[in-house]
Formats: sequence, structure tokens, C-alpha cells
Amino acid sequence: MTDIDGNFSLPGVKVGQTIEVAYVGYATRQIKLTDQNKLTITLKEDEKLLDEVVVVGYGTTSTRKSVGAVTSLKTDKIEELPFTNVAQGLQGRTPGLVIQGQSGAPGSPVTVSIRGGGTPLYIIDGVIRNASDFNALTASDIDKISVLKDASATAVYGSRAGDGIIMVTTKRGRSGKLNIQYTADVSASRPAIFPDKMNALEYVTAVNDAAKYDGIAKPIYTEEQIEKIRTGSDPYGRITANTDWHDLALNKYAIGTRHNLSLSGSSDNGLSYFASAGYLSQNSLFKMKHNNHYERFNMRSNVTARFEETGLELSLNVDGAVEQKSPTVWGDYTVWSQLQNVKPNYAAFNPDGTYSSISIHPLVILDKLAGYDNERDKHFNVQLNAKWDIPYVKGLTVGALGNIRYGDWNNKVFQTKAPQFQPNGEKVPYDSNSLRLNYATSTQKSLDFNVIYAREFGNHSFEIQGVTSYFREDGSSFWASREKYQSPLFDQLFGGDPETQKNDGSAYELARMGYVGRLKYDYASKYMLEFNFRVDQSDNFPPSNRTGFFPSAGLAWVISSEPFMQSLTKDGYLSFFKLRSNFGIVGLEGGDRYGYMPTYNLISQSWVIDGKLVTGFREGSLVSDNFTWYTRQVFDLGADATFLNDRLSLMLDYYYYRTTGYLISPKSRYTTPLGKSLPQVKSQSAHRRAGLEASLRWKDRAGDFNYDLGFNFTTFNELWEKNEAEPESDLKDPNKRITHVKNYYGRAYKTNGLYQDIDQILNNPRRESSRELKPGDIFLVDMNGDGKVDGEDFQRIGQPTFPAFSYGFDFNLEYKGFFLDALFQGTGSRYRQLREFMRGTNTEYITYSFQTDYWTPENRGAAFPRLSTIQNVNSGNNYTVSSDFWYRDAAYLRLKSFQFGYDFTKLLRDVKGISGAKLSLAGTNVLTFSKVNEFFDPELNDDAGYAYPPQKTFSVILNLSF
Repeated sequence: MTDIDGNFSLPGVKVGQTIEVAYVGYATRQIKLTDQNKLTITLKEDEKLLDEVVVVGYGTTSTRKSVGAVTSLKTDKIEELPFTNVAQGLQGRTPGLVIQGQSGAPGSPVTVSIRGGGTPLYIIDGVIRNASDFNALTASDIDKISVLKDASATAVYGSRAGDGIIMVTTKRGRSGKLNIQYTADVSASRPAIFPDKMNALEYVTAVNDAAKYDGIAKPIYTEEQIEKIRTGSDPYGRITANTDWHDLALNKYAIGTRHNLSLSGSSDNGLSYFASAGYLSQNSLFKMKHNNHYERFNMRSNVTARFEETGLELSLNVDGAVEQKSPTVWGDYTVWSQLQNVKPNYAAFNPDGTYSSISIHPLVILDKLAGYDNERDKHFNVQLNAKWDIPYVKGLTVGALGNIRYGDWNNKVFQTKAPQFQPNGEKVPYDSNSLRLNYATSTQKSLDFNVIYAREFGNHSFEIQGVTSYFREDGSSFWASREKYQSPLFDQLFGGDPETQKNDGSAYELARMGYVGRLKYDYASKYMLEFNFRVDQSDNFPPSNRTGFFPSAGLAWVISSEPFMQSLTKDGYLSFFKLRSNFGIVGLEGGDRYGYMPTYNLISQSWVIDGKLVTGFREGSLVSDNFTWYTRQVFDLGADATFLNDRLSLMLDYYYYRTTGYLISPKSRYTTPLGKSLPQVKSQSAHRRAGLEASLRWKDRAGDFNYDLGFNFTTFNELWEKNEAEPESDLKDPNKRITHVKNYYGRAYKTNGLYQDIDQILNNPRRESSRELKPGDIFLVDMNGDGKVDGEDFQRIGQPTFPAFSYGFDFNLEYKGFFLDALFQGTGSRYRQLREFMRGTNTEYITYSFQTDYWTPENRGAAFPRLSTIQNVNSGNNYTVSSDFWYRDAAYLRLKSFQFGYDFTKLLRDVKGISGAKLSLAGTNVLTFSKVNEFFDPELNDDAGYAYPPQKTFSVILNLSF
């Protein structure tokens, strides 16, 4: 054994004896001792040992032998970062995985896609789990994540894996003594991008400018009123205050804390264990702290017993999580729209401290007296896994995996408003309060049986595997509500008006059965062949079309093992080079549930008999048995290579997806007389998606300095090859058709900036309804040259908001205990609109500081059109109609995360009981470079800006090992 610096002594070893030196990942060396007093031993990396194990569907493979597009990554670089879910930490770290934030609210999920597809399948420790289970994972519990992208990797999951798989393996006990890990952090967050509001003086000045340009002789705001605003002499005036609404509602920072404790180890009798508990708490920016608070409790226990004599291994895994959220009771859209749009010259309070009576008042709906939205989501999962390496038949392994998951969701919403008062003290009447209780529960059960037979004969190696898989899920939901509560103190169902009571409920069940087969063969670890298939059965389809067959085949060739490559490999220029290709078909479920069965819909208020509403039934949709699985053909061609003694690594893939079998309801002249749509049937529609992904990484060291640099990107595009749902009139119009057109953001008028003078208006075509155009209005272009501007001039504009090109650059630096890890993440061109109040459609709706750059005769290069006091001026020429004037390219580059710290392990090596300690400072979303920074965060999934802004977070992290 060596100390932490690698120093060792050899007491009792004599000259002439041979010692063996071994270390994980390196080739073992045998050295014969001489009479020298000092001995330096250098180990070389062992290529076979460094051939990383990769977890795939129903088994494992290795980086050398993999024929599919599988990316595996460790979570050690993200487990301490202040992200509230794992997916946020994965953004930009691996090719093919495209992640986009939706909101910055604590506990909010993100959109996850593999190669631009839909929601992937999540598998945790071999069991299909919900996306919410993945989001609730603690990163420190994860050992490895594999992203399975092509058919050879996903076909074994058949109908549910058409959009790829994210496969998680949680930590297990390691050999050795008990190890305890504790991580704690405290974080402070604030909006990464947050546009300033106009102050009151800017607002009234803009309104008066607009009125003057509209030809209104008398200013809207008098000099006396403006002076009161300027001096702040009338803070309670109805239109002469100068209120900073952001300051009243929001804190500068939101504080969060996190604690994770884990213990792991093994005993001499073959028992290994890993157990953990975690707690996360995140406050929101709101000063009323009950809004958007988030808490999560996690627990996990993985215990494995290995009986070497019999070859039997048993594992019991138990995990669970409880999430508690308190969203704003009026919803983020309402709250943030009011917070952004309330006028700055309106007073928030009356002189006696009560809320003023203005109609848009964000404090009134944020106050604790406005009610609450308490949400609790919990799940509990138990998994039993048995694997038996049968000693009587070499290479034969049988196994069984059983899993049961129970989850329930509770939600209680009491919605009202805090009291408002007129200046004379009269209370503003409000009786639209309500209470709603929601409850839902679900149970998932699965059982898999697995048989593997694997043997090696000289250079020949093969593996045969068969799996049967059963899955069943059932669930139910219920809600009840009442209105017209006399007091928020009686926030129970009985406290509302009985005449307003409502309730409803539902239940569901579904089941799937699958059979999996796999054949793997390789010769000398140089030529690899793999064939997979899955036969799936789903109750979503009629019995005659219930079975789907999803095969795949893959080939790989390790060219670097060929004799003709030795001139490059022997000197280390080329360490490893593999070509791989595969093709397969995966399935997708779609269509109406029970669309093949005649059904009746229960109508709770169908008839009136004796003055009372009576429940009745209505005939359901028309049925058809002419539908089954969507099918997706998947092709992948890739290469993996390492150069310069494994310091430089490269991965490159081209992929192609073609989806057919879409279900549509045929349009027919019989639809109207029938009174309902025709049943869904299989169509001839076909959709294509293709792209490239790549990663490049360099690892090296210079003395005590270790460094690791990486870059990756993903790009894709897609189009409809044939779309039977597209109207024939659009199909024949090259400017409207969707078929054979790559993705774009939208269709809109092209513009030529703003009119600068009357001549431009008189000498150019314009919309027929725009009869009162003035300089400063938007100049819409007649694209088809017919002498007028109308809908026929619309053009395709921009790229979709979901990024078709995304990339990441990361680096990890270490020097004598100091470490610095950072990730830059970004996207290519992706478009967003400025909507609603972002445009400032007239002076009633201007709100942001950037809107002060409006057109006037003195400001002809303005970013915004002229202001007007008139709503919908010129039939919406400037603000209502869709034009590229309001489109913005929201491409961005962001310092997504960094962590800088020091590892005190060497300094504490003589401290009994402590085996490691690290202290670090981390940050997320620290810097953002984008053309839309002035307006909103480029990641915010709301064009109007009415959502909780993504957060810039700084965190102090302590990590201890015992």
C-alpha cells in the first residue's frame, strides 16, 4: 500500500525477491529488487482495463465493443453544482442530448430531447421510470448515465424507446471499509437576465410624446403632475406616484440550501451496501416567501448480497422522494404579467398602509391573504433483482427483476385576493374566492426474466440473450371544489357555498408485454456484429394489430487492430479507431385510447327531469381497427477514435430517422351529416429527421498540472416527406406548404424598418386597412409584387425556438489540490418573438426601459415604432399583425457552470477519522451572451416574458469524507 503521494516502503522484503505492483486502470508490473535504497516505479495504462463498461438495455457492453451510438458520462462534475435537478446539470455536456430550460422557478423541470426527438424513455437501474422520478434524483446518488440514441441500443425497449433512452445506474457499495460522504451547500440566486421597468417619469414623458404625435393638443399628464412625480412629493397619488414594483415584490437574492449524506461499503461475507439521504430547499425571489418555495427529500438504499459458492447475487433497491411546492396561487403568467405591466405612476398603498384599489396590483395576488397553492408529490419504489451464474453450465446466467412503484399527488388551492381599499377607506368588494382539492395516485408493476449465454472460443466470442418483460400501470384521480367563501379562515370544503360545489374523478389502466432477443458476436475484439429484436404487445391497439416487431442490426470494425495500421499505432499516433453502423426499426404508440372499441361517454348533466339534472350517456367516437404502431426507421453511421496515446479522443455520428404510420381522422363530406369526425386510420404520412453530432476531448498533464478539455455539438433538421393532414390548397402553394420544407420559426410579413417620411408611405404598397400611416410606423413589404400588402406576402422566417444546433465546451483543471471546472453551453440560430407588452402596443401597455427607444422625428434610428395613445392603430399595422420586425434571433452562449475550490485531503492525512475534505465556490448561468439579453433571458420559454426568470446562482460547497 502507498500513501496519498504514492510513497511506500518494503519492510521484510529481501534483495533478489520479486514484487508485484498493481493499480486499477494500469498494467500490473513485476519488478526484481536490487540493492538500491530508492525505487521509482511508473505504471502504464492498461488498454483492456480502461475499456469502459457501458450500461445498455438489459445488459452491458464496452466502449471498444459497442456497435451503437451510446454516450456514457459520470456525474462527478455536476453532483455538487447548485442545480435543482439532474437534467439541468447535463445541459451541454454530451452530444445528442438537447436540453432547454422552461422556467427558473424552484423545482421546475426542463425539456429533454435526444437528437431533436420527443420525450425520451427514462430507465433507472434497469426499470422504466417516470420523467418526474429522473428529475427528483439526487446527482450524488448516480454512478453513471448512458444516453442511448440509435436503434441498436434502443430497439430492445420497442414501443417506448422511439425517442431514445436515458439510462441511469445508481451507486453500489464498493469493496473496503465503511465510507461516509457528506455534502452541504448554501446558495444565493437572482435572475440571470431581467429587463428594467420604466420609472414613472419615463412613462408619463412617453405618453405625452405619443399624444402630441397623435395630434392631441392637451397633454395627458400636466406639468403639475409631472413635477409631483419628479420630486416624489405625492407617493400616494393615484397617478402621481413613482413606485418601484420590483423592489416591493422581489428580494435581491433567493437563498437555498442542500444536504446529502451517504454511506457505502462491504463486508467480508459478500454483502455490499449504499445508502443515502438528501434534502434540498430553495426559496423564491418573492418577498412573500410562501410563493414558489420548493423542498425535496430523497432517500435510497441499495443492498447486494453475493454468494460466491453458488454464483447467486441478490439485490434489494429501495428509493423514494417527496417534493413539496408552493406555486403562486394565481399562476406564474398572471403574477409576472401584472408585475411587469402595472404602471409605475400608480401607488401601491393608501396613506394608511392598505393596498390601493388599482385593478392590476401584483402585491394583492402575492400576499399571503390571497391564498395558497400547496402541492406535494411523492413516490416510493422497491426493486428486487436476482442473478444466478449457474455453476453447472459455464457462461449461462439467468435473472429476474421485479419492481413496484407507488406514487401520489396532492394539491390544495385556495384562491382569493388580499383586501384593497379606496382612498376614502371603503373596501373594494371581491367574492370570487374558491377552494379546490386535487388528488391522484398511480401504481406501476413490472417483471422481467432474463437468460444470457456467453462463451469465448479462442478469438471467437458470442452472447445470446432472451428477455420477457411485463408492465402494468393503473391510477385514479379525484377533485372537488367550492366557491364564495366568507373568510379565508375557513379554507376547507365545508366553508364554501354548497350550491357551488363541484367534483369529478377518473381512472385508467394499461398493460404491455414484450419479448426481447439479442445475439452478439465478435472476432478478436476487432469485428463485432449485433442483432436485437423486441416483440411488443400493447392494449392500445385492436387484437389484430396489437403485436409489433422491432429489429435492429449493427456492425463495428476496429480498424486500429489491423496489421496495416501498425505503423500508426506502434508509435502512439493512433491509439484506437473504430467504425460502426447500424439500422433498425423502433415503435411508437399513438392514437385514441380504445379507439378500436365502441364506447359511451358519461355526461354528468345530460337531462333535466322534474327540474333536476340527471346523468346520461352519449355515444363515443366512431371506431376503426385499421391502426397500429407508428414505426421509425433509424440509421446511424459513426466513428470512435483516440490519438496520441489516448490523450485526444473523437466521436462522430451521422443519424437519420424516418417515421411512418401516423394516424389521422380523414376529412370527408360525410363528417358533417354524421355529426362527428371519422375514426382514426393509418395514413401514408412520413416524417424525416437527420443530423450530425460529435465530441472532441483532450486529456493530459504537465508535472503537477492536470487538464481536460472537451467540445461537443449536436445538429439536426427535419421535414415532412408526406403529410396527409395538410390541406391541398396549402400543399399547392409553395409559400405555405409544410411538406418538403425544413423547419422554420413562423410565417410573417417581411419589413423594411420604419417609415421615415411621407414619400415612403405614398410611394409603396401597404395594407388596405392601414389608412393613417405615419412616419415611425412599420414598413411592410409587398413581396409578391401585386401592388398591395396582404396575407399572400407572408414569408417563412427564422429557425425554430427549440435549438437545431447546440454545443458545449468544458474544461477541468487541477494543480496541487486546487481545481477549476467550467462549462460553456450555447445554441445556434433559434428565433423568439417580442409579444404583448414586450411590444408596447400603445401607451397603455408600455412598461420596459428598452421601450423608451421609440421613433420620433429626432430619433429616426429607433428600435421601436412610434408610440400612440390609440389602441390597434391602423388595424394593428405596428403591433398586431405578425412581422419579422418583432422576431429576434435568440442564439446564445452561456457560462453554464463553474466550480473553483481546494482539496484539503493531503493536508488532513494525519487527522484521524477524516479521509477527505473539499471546499469550493460554484456558480450557474454566470455569464450570458445573446442579442436578446435586453428583452428576456434567451432560455426563458415564454415570448411575453411572463414567467419566472432563469436564475444566476452562486454557491459555497463543503464536501467531507470519513
